[in-house]
Amino acid sequence: MASPADPWQIPVRIAGQTALQSLENATSGRIAALFERSFYLSTDTGLVCIGDETLYPGPLNLITAAPAGTNWWASGLCLNAPVRFSTNRFSVGHQILFSLEDLQPWKAPPGPDTLVALTAARGLSGFRATARSQVRTEGLGGFIFKDEPDNSPCCRTASRPIANLNAGLYDVFRTRRPYAPDWFDIRTIAGLGPGLTPAGDDFLGGMMIALQALKEPSLCSSLWAVVEPCVAAAENAISHAHLKAASQGNGAAAIHDLLHAILAGDTGGVRRHIVEMDGLGHSSGWDTMAGVVTVLDAWQYENYPATMN
Repeated sequence: MASPADPWQIPVRIAGQTALQSLENATSGRIAALFERSFYLSTDTGLVCIGDETLYPGPLNLITAAPAGTNWWASGLCLNAPVRFSTNRFSVGHQILFSLEDLQPWKAPPGPDTLVALTAARGLSGFRATARSQVRTEGLGGFIFKDEPDNSPCCRTASRPIANLNAGLYDVFRTRRPYAPDWFDIRTIAGLGPGLTPAGDDFLGGMMIALQALKEPSLCSSLWAVVEPCVAAAENAISHAHLKAASQGNGAAAIHDLLHAILAGDTGGVRRHIVEMDGLGHSSGWDTMAGVVTVLDAWQYENYPATMN
């Protein structure tokens, strides 16, 4: 085990709540995915993502004191390298010792205590106005807008299922009947698109984060009950872990900051937080916000129909 003076000892500065729970209860683990700027540990209690000081706060993330630009590929780590746990620290392979002694826990901030549809409509209008010139079109970000999204294969495949999900939410918010999203619609969206977390999975995660922020945990649970087996069948453990966190209302800090600015009608905050959201993956932030907007549109229409005129 490395000594405190060892240059390969790296303090963890910020730990997402889900990641911290996994580390506190873990007894064994390995490197499950290794990238240039981050890597994932698979432990016997969950998945953890580790990065340098530029990694964004999120439920699965450990932000370390490693300097910006640290190349984990070049650090001597390798896939399936073992993880060894001891009190307030863990080692990865034989190269790096991570210290947990002085970290700051992070969890998703709570949404507004009071929800006002007219205020949220102002924030959502401001978001759409700003996003129009910035949205990334490779994924499902086009569904943020009410007009037709880009005619990409991903959007064409998702168009009908998303329309069905949207209509279902309008009906549920209007009638308060139990929410029962169609399995085929969810199965079509889940896993749709390339990437570590596919665009379709990010979209579904955004829906669940929004439902929890709107204080609709039962609707979120109903959606997760259909999403979870579809995602599990795809055998993408990393996406599954992020979606499980989303089902509990936990996502990247930038998503929560932007969503809360929208709900508060804070157009200045919306403009600021779009920049942070745009940095989430290649298009993950936009895909997630498309799911958020799908829920917000249905919710605000039921609570204040004039916002949709």
